[in-house]
Amino acid sequence: MCPSHWSQTPDPSGHQEFVAVGRRAITEMPDLPAVVLALQIRWENGVALRVNMGEIAEEAWIGAGPVWRLVALR
Repeated sequence: MCPSHWSQTPDPSGHQEFVAVGRRAITEMPDLPAVVLALQIRWENGVALRVNMGEIAEEAWIGAGPVWRLVALR
């Protein structure tokens, strides 16, 4: 983790979440694990602000026990 990156988007509570926006799995390459495409967000006055984006191994995503919740994007 790059400390200078995190200092650009501080959150006093330290609480941030990930929102799944897609999934990538290449059927022609079964040895390549599926990934969840995710936005990292923080909440400010009821509005989700994007902090970062990334890919999370689908197995790790499922293992984290995700909770389904509607997040409106605009």
